[in-house]
Amino acid sequence: MGDPDMENELPRIPTIDPNALSPAQRDVYDRIAGGARGGVSGPFTVLLHSPGATDVLEQLGVYIRYRSALPDRIRALAVAVVGRHWYADFEWHVQATRAAALGVPGTVLDAIAEGRTPDFTDEADRIACAYVEAVLSSSGMSSVSEPVMAEARAAFGEEGLVDLTVLAGYYSLLAMVLNTFEVRPEGGDVPWRRAADHEAR
Repeated sequence: MGDPDMENELPRIPTIDPNALSPAQRDVYDRIAGGARGGVSGPFTVLLHSPGATDVLEQLGVYIRYRSALPDRIRALAVAVVGRHWYADFEWHVQATRAAALGVPGTVLDAIAEGRTPDFTDEADRIACAYVEAVLSSSGMSSVSEPVMAEARAAFGEEGLVDLTVLAGYYSLLAMVLNTFEVRPEGGDVPWRRAADHEAR
């Protein structure tokens, strides 16, 4: 094993250079840039080192983000919950901002960011958050409880229930990419880093 201090100094994987793409990368890059996202940012700036993986993942993401059975507000809020669970700065910043623009109260987002149970004013918001949190904490030994499952099924239907589950898994994967390669939001402030900075003073 090498010196841990030296290993920590190794650079993270660089973001892709749009002017130095392989043909395979260029095909995927152009499709993403010309599609619903309108550009290549966040996790895709490092994922494109593997264009095959990026191609498949991005197509699933387009469905989840733009075409699934879930309302836009619920999608954004659910992704913010995933981002908070994994402390994924970029994911939280982008989706919490989007959720706020779609009407999710700031008090709800602040509570989620701080790890508190929000005082929900919208029942669908509450149900979605409870379900996603249960999915994220579930395992082969402890699955989502029947009451939480039943509420989510009643609120979003079986198609929406599956989409919400896939959303939690997809954005968990992206959170791991963001965290592993330290992809941060430009100029974005995230609450857990503010708290850490405050405690360090």
